[in-house]
Amino acid sequence: MTNSIQSNTKLFRVVSVYVIPCLFSIFLIGMAPDFAYTEPDSQSYINFSSSRSIGYPVLLFLSSYVFGDYNHIVVFQVLFFAVGSSFFINSIFSENRLVSLLFVSFYIFGVIVNPIFIKYHYSILTESFFFGFVVFLIGFIIRAVKDPGFYFWWIGFGCCIGFSILVRPVGYSFLPLIFIVFALLRWVNTGVGWRNFLFALISCFFVLGLGGFAEREVYGDSRASLLPLVIFGKGMLVEAGEAPSYYNEGAKELWDQMEKDGSSVRSLLSEASSSSFAAEKYLRQNYEVYFQYQYKPDLISRLAVVDSVSVSDLKLTVGLGRLKSDFLGYVALSIRNYVDLWSVYGMSFAPFVDAGNSFINEHRPLPFNSTNQVVAEGLRSRAAAWAIFPMMIVASFVSFLILALGAFIKVLPHDLQNSLILPLIMSMMVNGNFLLIGLLGIGISRYSQSMIIPVAVMLLSFLGFLRSCYTVRLESNRIS
Repeated sequence: MTNSIQSNTKLFRVVSVYVIPCLFSIFLIGMAPDFAYTEPDSQSYINFSSSRSIGYPVLLFLSSYVFGDYNHIVVFQVLFFAVGSSFFINSIFSENRLVSLLFVSFYIFGVIVNPIFIKYHYSILTESFFFGFVVFLIGFIIRAVKDPGFYFWWIGFGCCIGFSILVRPVGYSFLPLIFIVFALLRWVNTGVGWRNFLFALISCFFVLGLGGFAEREVYGDSRASLLPLVIFGKGMLVEAGEAPSYYNEGAKELWDQMEKDGSSVRSLLSEASSSSFAAEKYLRQNYEVYFQYQYKPDLISRLAVVDSVSVSDLKLTVGLGRLKSDFLGYVALSIRNYVDLWSVYGMSFAPFVDAGNSFINEHRPLPFNSTNQVVAEGLRSRAAAWAIFPMMIVASFVSFLILALGAFIKVLPHDLQNSLILPLIMSMMVNGNFLLIGLLGIGISRYSQSMIIPVAVMLLSFLGFLRSCYTVRLESNRIS
């Protein structure tokens, strides 16, 4: 009987680790469209825009070099994600068959065959490769927690963080994980030496160094940045009062114009926040994107000439100044973006959609929306929101509970310390990522989706922690 169970477990592991990712890659490559899907951001990656990190444009170039066009990036993306999935599933596979079955089932139906993820594999966007590096990263973290003395896991851990940063700058949120994982393991397991930490850190900065060298070779010293656009968009949504007296004339005029034009939008969002969660979230995200890219370009160009500065410098100066002037407003905006990421699909959750659309329609015509350039259409409900939105809300509370327990990890029994490490790392990974996006980005759904896998690992490993608590309690009762 025992041999039969072990045989079935081994077969299940082989199918999960090797067969499913292999079939996944064959199917997706076979069904791939003739032309990769493109989004507004795609062209900037293809053209090696200096405002983009070097990682994904290089991968696009390799695809074009090997296959003759950019459309075959789909093959690279699918194969990379399949290999990452195989490594990840093998890393997280548990001796407990029920736990393994639950997670593998979630991974297959929630990630591998999820139409949203499949679309990203077929698109010229950073999502697919970033997902792949996240999957590899979690796999290496799990391996390092299980076997902290093996240096290869730490090297892979550091390299994955470096590559994720080169693909998408939000990967910088993973950098503290090197310190966090090492500190937790050393705190709980004194056998973890400083070499582990140094291997991970050096590997990460070695990859970043290669990326920096490539960027200098391709972009030279004239590297552009999206930061001025991001800061400017946020600066429109805060109430900053009058411009500082020491500003140049162009900057003062732009500041005053932003204060005047932004007042109607801020008033609209304030009213929405007390009337409709979905409408406030939808309108705020759309307006922030609009202000980043489309707000009065002719005026800004003219004022930049007046002050003898570049458009980017003018936007950064005025936007940053407004955020400093209304710092609490900036903090509130960042918190809302952070909450947006945890409440992904909240504005597509059917119970909220009708109320949101009613609010939007009651306030038409919307500011700056004469040709529907800000809000092209209303909210739409999605069936996936019924599963994803409640799961993420529950996960947010679980993550905060894990962080609270982590504050007392040293007073827990040793077995519980060990079982709390992985969910604590995953909670910090997700919250750190969401926090950075909240501060310097917008809480749109595709940014949340890249954290679905660490959220699932967090929930699964926390169940393992609760199971350990139950076992410890039974053992304590038996002894007493």
